[in-house]
Amino acid sequence: MERQQFQQALLKAAMTEGLQDAEVYAEFSSATSIKVNEGELDTYETSEEGGVSFRARFNDKMGYAYTEKIEQGSIHFLVEAVKKNADVIEIEDTTTSFAGSEHYAQAAFYNDNLATVTPVAMISTLQQVEEQILALDERIKRVSYCQMQLFTGERHLVNAKGLDLHEASNGLIIYANAVAMANGETKTGSEVEIIDDLTQFTTERFAKRVAAQAVAGLGGLSIASAKYPVILENEAATALLNVFTSSFSAEEAQKGMSRLQGKVGKQVAATQVTITDEPRYTKSLSKTTFDAEGVATMPRTIIKQGVLQTLLHNRRTAEEAGVVTTGNAYKPSYKGTISIAPHKFVLQAGTVSKDQLITEMDKGVLITNLAGLHAGANTISGDFSVAASGFYIEGGKIVGPTKQMTIASNFFELLTTIEAVADDIYAGFARVSSPSLRIAPIAVTVE
Repeated sequence: MERQQFQQALLKAAMTEGLQDAEVYAEFSSATSIKVNEGELDTYETSEEGGVSFRARFNDKMGYAYTEKIEQGSIHFLVEAVKKNADVIEIEDTTTSFAGSEHYAQAAFYNDNLATVTPVAMISTLQQVEEQILALDERIKRVSYCQMQLFTGERHLVNAKGLDLHEASNGLIIYANAVAMANGETKTGSEVEIIDDLTQFTTERFAKRVAAQAVAGLGGLSIASAKYPVILENEAATALLNVFTSSFSAEEAQKGMSRLQGKVGKQVAATQVTITDEPRYTKSLSKTTFDAEGVATMPRTIIKQGVLQTLLHNRRTAEEAGVVTTGNAYKPSYKGTISIAPHKFVLQAGTVSKDQLITEMDKGVLITNLAGLHAGANTISGDFSVAASGFYIEGGKIVGPTKQMTIASNFFELLTTIEAVADDIYAGFARVSSPSLRIAPIAVTVE
């Protein structure tokens, strides 16, 4: 049974059974993952997954169900499952299905350059990267991870009000991790990159970045534990902001689980800070023209010069707050229920370089990597204490890498003490991108 035929038959069956606000959300993806080790193919995996979720209102309560089987027998199963789910669900959900936005952006997220990428080309690229990393520095002893993943995805949302939305996307990612050793010390370095055209990808440049990351941490200095002014390098700043994106969810605020509750229109960050949510950001793996409820997505300013402009809403939280949804309804997969997430938070770049931030610092610490964020951060209070790697700065110059550090502060307080924003936005592949940030002194403990 074809997917579109299945979806329409399911909507028709729902109406016949007296279900209201019926909606069908389909999501399918496939991926090819290849890893090399010591010049040889180590792992070759292909995967396919996907299915259909169905939600509808029964006896004034919204029920949910899903299936991976696109066949006639699943239609009766989904209808009955929604009825049973609606009977037992305790969370009140008064939102109705969505008839559609007035305008949807015209955009294509399927890259034809990637459609012709072959496993042979992926293996060859990985072998080159691994060989080049090992040749760059004798202190690099091995490449522990060298992998690429090519993936495609498809989303389709239809409902009983005539809404019919579809989009397809694909992407290619490379990731490598190298191990460097010297004088009994071991350090690792890694890089990840989103590739738009494999024929234009420069393996040498990528390999140099991986190697530089690995050897940079060797020869760690022991500095006094104290409060230091800190430069959060772009990747570390991105990782920190990514952990706290839930604080911008109206759903969390309405539950009393966010310190940003009631802060719209108020100063919550330094004036240097402007954060936008970009649903079609160039270097993003989650580009979209519509959210999980079918609402058209558009760029939005979340923080403007330190002032919180809006929280992120889906239709239910917007209704409760008496505002218009921001189009941030999110489903982690077809199996999940609707929640809220950013499309791509982008902390807007400043006008100074990271090097300039360093030269302007008398004594301080450059943080290049954070570890254990999910375990060491409290997303409600904002407190965090996490392991960090980086360098000691004195007299406007990098003296050398430090031994393992722990930094501790509060995210919401940190936002207000950002003193400068660099111009080097980190792309990555999370739902956040940030440039390097200079912040006021925080507690740094060194081993």
